[in-house]
Amino acid sequence: MKKYLCVLLALAMLLSLAACGGKDSGGTTDTGGSTEGDTAMDASDTPDTARDTTPPEPARGFPDVPEDAFYYDAAMWAAENGLVSGDKFDPMGICTRGQILTFLWRSVGSPEPSTGENPFTDGDPSSWFYKPALWAYENGIISAGAVSAGNECPMGQALTILWRANGSPITAAHASAIADKYAGQYYEKALAWADLCGLLNAVGQSFDPNASCTRATVIMYLYWLKDNFSLSAEDAAVQAEYAKLVADAPLYGVTGNGLVYADYIDVEGDGKVELLTVGLGDGEDYYKNLTLTVYANVDGHAGKVAELADEINIIANHVTLTLSFDPAEEGPRLNYYDTSENPHTFYEDFGQYLLKSNAVTKAEIGQSYAEYYDLEGEEGQTVSGVSVTAEEFQAAADKNNAGTPILTFRSSFGEASATIENSGLLPGRAEINAMIISGIKSGDERITKNAAAQIESGNSELKQLVLDMALGGDFTFFAGEYEPTSATKNDYYAYKSLTLHADGRVTGYESDYYTSGKKPVSVNVNSQGVITCVIIPEERYVVEDFGGGDVLYDFIGEWYQIIPDSNGGYENATIYFTSIGGGAWDPTFIRVSD
Repeated sequence: MKKYLCVLLALAMLLSLAACGGKDSGGTTDTGGSTEGDTAMDASDTPDTARDTTPPEPARGFPDVPEDAFYYDAAMWAAENGLVSGDKFDPMGICTRGQILTFLWRSVGSPEPSTGENPFTDGDPSSWFYKPALWAYENGIISAGAVSAGNECPMGQALTILWRANGSPITAAHASAIADKYAGQYYEKALAWADLCGLLNAVGQSFDPNASCTRATVIMYLYWLKDNFSLSAEDAAVQAEYAKLVADAPLYGVTGNGLVYADYIDVEGDGKVELLTVGLGDGEDYYKNLTLTVYANVDGHAGKVAELADEINIIANHVTLTLSFDPAEEGPRLNYYDTSENPHTFYEDFGQYLLKSNAVTKAEIGQSYAEYYDLEGEEGQTVSGVSVTAEEFQAAADKNNAGTPILTFRSSFGEASATIENSGLLPGRAEINAMIISGIKSGDERITKNAAAQIESGNSELKQLVLDMALGGDFTFFAGEYEPTSATKNDYYAYKSLTLHADGRVTGYESDYYTSGKKPVSVNVNSQGVITCVIIPEERYVVEDFGGGDVLYDFIGEWYQIIPDSNGGYENATIYFTSIGGGAWDPTFIRVSD
């Protein structure tokens, strides 16, 4: 009997459990963790007043994230801090541009953007990526135009985005062997930073600029950076001052002791970043003036810690200045290598400028030898002594030439010319020219003077730009006082100075009788760079009609020409002016030098 009672009780309990069977309360089904927006929300997430609305504890796991996965901690951190959501993490899923911007935005607290206008061509406020992208735009991480949120984000782009988000820290790219392989690429600086700060090593992945990043990789980047990298206020301030030193681009050029090269270097190999600048100016005859300067963090400011001014003799036909970094050497150095291109003379000279945080020193390794060869190419007599053997010299010369070319010099007819081979951080010529034109239009006399020197030195692109300004009615570059030439002063009239205004008007001369003070009605430029400005078109008119076809005519008109000097520039330009009446006495004026 007891046996049957036990069975009945067991059946009753089973029936009771079946009747009260637990209902699945429905955990979140947000699959945003594996979608671009991470914004999907399941209806079961809607608050129910009949249930406990206390926020649940963050989930500590994803079904697709094993606890022994190398990205496990990063994934858990991302989930707990709202970077990702949903039931899955999708670690090996390809990360898109929209996703990396969203992850980055959420990692800093999802700040509300302040920009009112939409700078994008492929998104609007209703787009899932709009706020993250707008915040990134406001902070200089991306630019206006297409966000391309759905495009895969390759490693080169991912590191560039993270580098910008962390303040675009300056680095000595030469100190990174991996960045050196990608010199000149848009991601070079970001790659050098990621390598030198330890990010690449921490994630443990080889770099491929075109390989798409996985979601796990991007989250690991963010997870590591939050605890291991921060640009200090002092470093940011010094970095800004370095940038200001580099930003004076309108004055860069081969003449006038302008900067021709600038780059960040690590002179002591201690991880600190210094700024190297190379200035170049004209010397006498075969000489060029070279100024090497090193700036470093001095009490929280960019200070000049080392400088050397030197003259380079370009008596030989070809001199090369290269920058090289050899970990086995004392530090970075600038090498000069001087060699003749005369087929009957062999002449070589080389040396080094050693760069340190407290001094720049010159090491003259020595002039090698000069040997004459006869017309058949047979070796002749050694004329000068040999400081090193030919083999030793050639080995050192080859080592020097292995660096990055900065400048090359050539001599011809008693003068030395220079060519910029690599300007480092400095903008390219087209960008510099555009900045120069902007400076000229704003009335910056220093920039205008330097521009004139560059045109004299053969900057044909800049010359065309100032001519285009004149064609558009802007004569700011040519404006100023022009005094009568000696020939004009000896003419019948004692002409006074002429003033050319920025709008093309001319005033002064002998009196207002000769100058109308009007703007040119037409401007033309010929192939020699001569600018012809017509103020009053020339007309013939009748002074007196004597009848029978006997008529006395006269002419009226006003125009002038701006004529380049013998170098094709305008530092010593002349103005040939024709006023009312014309004729042989039309005066010529030359630009007054500062």
